[in-house]
Amino acid sequence: MWVFVGTAKKKSQTTWASYHSMVELIHISNAIGKKTMKKLTPRQKTALARHKKTHGHTKKHITEMKRLMLRAKNPLSFTQAHNQTMRTKGK
Repeated sequence: MWVFVGTAKKKSQTTWASYHSMVELIHISNAIGKKTMKKLTPRQKTALARHKKTHGHTKKHITEMKRLMLRAKNPLSFTQAHNQTMRTKGK
């Protein structure tokens, strides 16, 4: 969704060019302020570190697991993220 911000007079009182220089079209997420990204819990951090060391998983595997656990819509548990990552990225 897009919103107008700025201090513009009525459109009829200004020329087209000056109206657009006073008003800026920005995305609604920028107008409201971006949400901060979720962080892994301390337990998840230690589990990932132990998982990488014990099982020898690649950086790509660990990064994909983090992404799945942190996503805003339908975040996965550690085990669910691991199972899905093994199917898509492998070891």
